[in-house]
Amino acid sequence: MTGLMNGAVRIVMLRFSFSDLSLIPACIKEKPAKQKSVGETPGQFVARTSAAKGAECFVPVEKVGCLPFFTGLAFAGYVLVDAFLQVLQKRGADFAVLRFDFAILEQDVSSDEFRQNIRPDAEKALQQMLELSMWRVRAFLNPYFFKEQEVEGQYALSVNLEARTPIFDRQGRPILQWEKDKNGERIGDAPVPVRPKLFLRIEKGDIAIGE
Repeated sequence: MTGLMNGAVRIVMLRFSFSDLSLIPACIKEKPAKQKSVGETPGQFVARTSAAKGAECFVPVEKVGCLPFFTGLAFAGYVLVDAFLQVLQKRGADFAVLRFDFAILEQDVSSDEFRQNIRPDAEKALQQMLELSMWRVRAFLNPYFFKEQEVEGQYALSVNLEARTPIFDRQGRPILQWEKDKNGERIGDAPVPVRPKLFLRIEKGDIAIGE
């Protein structure tokens, strides 16, 4: 994936899955499935709804801190162009999918309403979600389409964040946990705050997970 974030990836989609609907930020509004996103170019819409399958970037990794990836998007030249919620059903139970779509700056066709009144709150909500929890991360590199035609050498990156592991409780207190050795035996004299040991970030134009 050498250098993909240096222009080859035209859109980045952060996709959160929640089973606890009470965790949904109030500023993120619901949108019907398959509706064209605010600020989305025709190419981005086709990339999002296309049946074309992308390539998995890496196997799923558990308990990853993802805040560095969010902050790295701005440095790589991406801006938030849409944020929305869809409530779906699986096995008879509701679950939420939150989408935060980023595009390269020159493709920011979002409305003045979104840029001025929605984007600031959505960015704060996203930052808080990433600060308060760790996630199981999967990423897929999908074809990018413009005017319903695949553009060679251009991609849409989908980053799926699932299996939330909280770092703080709902009162903002750090969650404590005993550290254990390879045999499952407790280490130390007391439980310690839960912290991610792995982080998702952009390194030299690549999406990577590491310490």
